Amino acid sequence: MTLLLDRRVGSIELHPHLLTPHSVCDLDYGDAVVVGHTTLPGESDPRDVMVGIERKRIRDLISSMESGRLVAHQLPGMGEEYDRSYLVIEGLWQTNKKGELEIWQGKGFRPLRYGKRVYGSKEVHSFLISVRELFGVPTLFTPNLLNTASWIDHIHRWYNKKKHRTAETMMVNPVPAAPGFKRPKTLARMLVGMDGIGGRKALDIAHHFGSMMELMAASVTDIMEVEGVGQTIAEGIYRQLRTRG
Repeated sequence: MTLLLDRRVGSIELHPHLLTPHSVCDLDYGDAVVVGHTTLPGESDPRDVMVGIERKRIRDLISSMESGRLVAHQLPGMGEEYDRSYLVIEGLWQTNKKGELEIWQGKGFRPLRYGKRVYGSKEVHSFLISVRELFGVPTLFTPNLLNTASWIDHIHRWYNKKKHRTAETMMVNPVPAAPGFKRPKTLARMLVGMDGIGGRKALDIAHHFGSMMELMAASVTDIMEVEGVGQTIAEGIYRQLRTRG
């Protein structure tokens, strides 16, 4: 149950804000490393897990995108050193009406300039999606240093739990279905709009036949077995199913 923090500028600023006891050292990759012991989802036994965390302020991210350092050096190195990695993007930013990336500067948002260039948020979003797909590294967004430290504390806590909740147990308070309510089937949605077919009747027909294949194989007489469906409506359904599209 260990948390390691790199001693260099860009990492050491986290030191006074971390609640988790930690050691300051020299890390080859990442700003912080969680050494955990847990049973990961999908596994049956607990094991040691090393989790690397890379912190980037938005300006640092743009700089690493320009230099290629993040994808050419840092992320591949983290992939070799650690079992899991996270990229934390820190700072307040938004997209303006022109699609430009704006960051908070004192009293308001201003376009982020790198040299003479104004970066578009599309470039940043595309880059981060590529990072997730190519390196398997998810991105976390935080507004400030304090929240970044909080994320690191929570990551440390999660990877040192004995067991984790399953998808089923994560539903703390499932919302009960309304009495007598059933989700409309695909078949019912397809039937609504046919001549003489409203929502209630479409559901009755869908529940009776269960699938489009069964309905297509039914005769006019079979369709009339549905309560409230007479010969005229049954013939209309039979005909429209064979002439649509």
